[in-house]
Amino acid sequence: MCESKAILIKNNTEETLLNDVILLEKEGPKYVLYNIEGKKLVLSEEYTLVKIDFLKHTIFFAGHVK
Repeated sequence: MCESKAILIKNNTEETLLNDVILLEKEGPKYVLYNIEGKKLVLSEEYTLVKIDFLKHTIFFAGHVK
């Protein structure tokens, strides 16, 4: 499978935001992620895309969780 995992980097730790991500869209200042089950996650403008590791199928974001 080629799905990815969305990870939040916070205080030098990694927290899973969403598993099995199949689509990542940029909508204005927000990021919208969809997983294979149809779940949608909207990340506000407080989140920044840090990197995408294609080999490990991982998307890294930095930001604040409220």
